[in-house]
Amino acid sequence: ELEILARHHFSSKLQRMSCVVKDLSNRRTFAVSKGSPEAIGNLLANKPEGYDAKAKSLSKEGYRVIALAYKVLHGPDEIEQAKETRTNCEEHIIFAGFIAFTCRVRKDTRSVLKKLKEGGMSVTMVTGDALLTAAHVAKEVAICDSDETDDFVEEIEYERNEELRELLKSRRALRRNAQD
Repeated sequence: ELEILARHHFSSKLQRMSCVVKDLSNRRTFAVSKGSPEAIGNLLANKPEGYDAKAKSLSKEGYRVIALAYKVLHGPDEIEQAKETRTNCEEHIIFAGFIAFTCRVRKDTRSVLKKLKEGGMSVTMVTGDALLTAAHVAKEVAICDSDETDDFVEEIEYERNEELRELLKSRRALRRNAQD
């Protein structure tokens, strides 16, 4: 049985959430965190070999990936510090694993989108998923061609500069229009 002592709520900008919990049966206290693999990976005391490659691989296969991490809190001072600030709660955490969720696309989605396109409608996907997950779904429902998305996704996947990301996206759109 766990007792939640403090919550550092989910932040979409930070892409993570953390809590301080007490294991009542073992009388140990932990800081636990969940979030995007990128956000959690940046906080780990030691990122395991293959961490980024596995998170990327799962996303490319269409999974929604959440990373989990924790640390044991020793003594009242460390517990109080973790309860007070997100930084103290999340620093030097230990990787616990990934959770990979599937969210199956309806069987008729591809044919419905094809009919919409044939009818002259524009089809756009709006999602909060990771870029690689979104690219997988876009290929699965034929919003874009498989060959098209691979180069594009690799090009902008880890680009941190928002202006450059937008430029790459618009350049991709121009290429697509020129092909039509």
